[in-house]
Amino acid sequence: MKKISKQISKIFIVIFSMLLIFNVSSVNAKIDENTTANIIVTVPVAKEDKGKTITVYAHKIIEVNTVNGGPANPIFTWSNNIADWVNTNYSAYIDQSNGNAVTDTFMNLNNTTDKDIIKKFYHELESEIKKGNLTTDSQTVTSDSDMETSTVTVNFNAMNMGQYLITAKGGVNIYHPTSIAILPIYENDDWITKDANITLKYEKPSIIKNVANPTDKTVNIGDTVSYVLTPTVPNYPINALSKKFVVGDNLSKGLTLNTNSITVYTDTTKNTVMDSKLFSINKTPGITSLNSPYTFEITFTDDAIKAYAGTQICITYDALVNKDAIIIDDLKNISYIGYYNDPYEKNSYIEIPDNENVYTYGIDLKKVDSTDQTKTLAGAEFTLIKQGEQKPLTFIKRESSNDYVFDTTTTNTTLAVDNNGLLKIYGLDEGTYILKETKAPIGGYILPSGDITIKIQETDEKNGILENGEVTITAKGTSEYDDILLENNHIKLNVLNTKGGDFNLPVTGGTGTILFTLGGLMVMGSAVMVVFRNRKTKDATR
Repeated sequence: MKKISKQISKIFIVIFSMLLIFNVSSVNAKIDENTTANIIVTVPVAKEDKGKTITVYAHKIIEVNTVNGGPANPIFTWSNNIADWVNTNYSAYIDQSNGNAVTDTFMNLNNTTDKDIIKKFYHELESEIKKGNLTTDSQTVTSDSDMETSTVTVNFNAMNMGQYLITAKGGVNIYHPTSIAILPIYENDDWITKDANITLKYEKPSIIKNVANPTDKTVNIGDTVSYVLTPTVPNYPINALSKKFVVGDNLSKGLTLNTNSITVYTDTTKNTVMDSKLFSINKTPGITSLNSPYTFEITFTDDAIKAYAGTQICITYDALVNKDAIIIDDLKNISYIGYYNDPYEKNSYIEIPDNENVYTYGIDLKKVDSTDQTKTLAGAEFTLIKQGEQKPLTFIKRESSNDYVFDTTTTNTTLAVDNNGLLKIYGLDEGTYILKETKAPIGGYILPSGDITIKIQETDEKNGILENGEVTITAKGTSEYDDILLENNHIKLNVLNTKGGDFNLPVTGGTGTILFTLGGLMVMGSAVMVVFRNRKTKDATR
């Protein structure tokens, strides 16, 4: 009997232990207004954002109602600070008779079919918050963007349960408001919360600049370069406080704008010219809103921004390569767009640049002695002919220097070295050139035969910068060159000359003939003397 009792006791203990285990596992973890989780926001950034600050905000707009450690109806209520605004503007989304409860009308909105409705609601809510008309519980985190990555991460730690409106500003992107929620989850017999992750949506108004003929980016002075801009018009919210869109360009000193050539098209096909009432063009050089120089600037109206929001338009114009191109062979041409990257703040106006460069080349020549290249020679003259053309190129000589600039309006073809044997030629484009010496240096030097051919041919990269392998030089006849160097798109070389010496060609009446004659006379004289002696000997024997 005792044995049975002991066995029953053991069974009871096991059952009791199992009941304890069951009861413990059935006890739900409590949640309340202090239950938290983390919100991780991924923020796309642009390369222009390096060193700039991106600020992200988390505004709490919906509360989670809990009682005695668990959710209680109404589970979701609008935060007190925005409940009146929701009731005034979106009364279908709130039930004020039920403690500002969030209605099924709002909760049943579909992210796909109702995305425009949701977008409009969040944009208007963001506008009211930034106007200062609504106050919300929010946290601000600042993150420095990294140019090497396309995103930065912002962490909001220990956030209470509820739905948050996430907004951001800073950098070049226009960030769209979006929402994320920390909600109670019943999992494994427990009420828990989990971290929430979200990536901000955005748009980046941009500008792309090209030359009309992208395969030919090298030019002569006097050439016309046609440019094509394709900016993206910003897509502002309807109720944005700040709307502005400008496109401009700042040409280098080596380019002269043809102000009559500026044309604005409604799209990139360039089939339709935009109505001139939708924009104005300032053709007088000036300063932008951010104190950068411009050659011309186009300002678009609100109607234009609305009509072409989010689309690419097209702007074309021409520029002449002028004589100032010799100042720098890389003719920078910087275009830009200006807009508000935060549509609700007046001080958020930014400008994004883009550039498209064209290039000219040059030749730096030094005339030197062939036996001593440290000895420079004055007095030499040259002509330069582009292969395929019959006549030499024409140049203008710059005052107070020995720089010759290619110019089709002059007739001068002579390129003369200075007293130090130096000659600089500017304003050439890609091609093959024949350098012909037409006058020898002073000091008894010989004019060489033949010529020197200089071929400038860029590789497939077409970056406008001369590199090894892109210049070929050959010499014909007695023309000679040496010491080639590529520097700042100029080809530097020494051109050699040989000095004349004593010439030893036989000439009638010259020293050689006289000596020959004298030798002959001496031989003849000796023969006469021998004959004369023989006669005297014969006479004596008689």
